[in-house]
Amino acid sequence: MLSFQEKRTLFALLDTDDTSEAARKIFLSPKTVYTYASNIGQKLNLSSILQVRQYIFSEFAKDAENVKSVTY
Repeated sequence: MLSFQEKRTLFALLDTDDTSEAARKIFLSPKTVYTYASNIGQKLNLSSILQVRQYIFSEFAKDAENVKSVTY
């Protein structure tokens, strides 16, 4: 399970392409964001922040597609 701070970091990284900007959004230093991203990577068996970002975008892209396909 991801911690609260790791989840905040995950969503901040989802919202921006820039790690420094993500850090500013959640009032953390860029180094702390890298640390949380590294922790996320270890928990998800990913080896780099790039892989963490790719995973985040791929998972949320799937969710967005599923929402689009629902008809009311």
